[in-house]
Amino acid sequence: MVVRFRKKVTKKRGSRTYGYGSPKKHRGKGSKGGKGKAGVGKKAGHKAILLTQMGKGLGKQGFTMPPEAKTKYYVFSLKEIHAKLSLLKEEGYVNQQEKEYVIELIKYKRLPVKLILSNSPDSMKFFEEHKGIIKVTKATGGVKEFLESKGWTLETKSEA
Repeated sequence: MVVRFRKKVTKKRGSRTYGYGSPKKHRGKGSKGGKGKAGVGKKAGHKAILLTQMGKGLGKQGFTMPPEAKTKYYVFSLKEIHAKLSLLKEEGYVNQQEKEYVIELIKYKRLPVKLILSNSPDSMKFFEEHKGIIKVTKATGGVKEFLESKGWTLETKSEA
């Protein structure tokens, strides 16, 4: 047999408030008094004090740069250059004349290249035994010191 029951809406009909207390309370977002930190200024100073105690503070804090405005770099380490040397030769980034290398990595895969230092014994030995020039967009201070101590020249170029 079918169960018959009376809906709550029909019970509430004619009651004016529909179970929400005051008729003002059931009117959407406006009943809350705004969104976020609305109504904090001027006369509602007491609310501002409460917010600062909660750790939210007033006004805008700081500045975040949009991700599309930041420069993205292809980060190469010395270890990676040593490991991918034959691949870089094939792609035309490396020219070799005996033990002299010219590694031109200003842009790699359409991104400017940033060079960082790595503590790999194999790559350290390679840079001690060979000499040459490395051209990149940006490099850290540690890389500059290391390469200059081993007799390499490091050229950093600004983006064009």
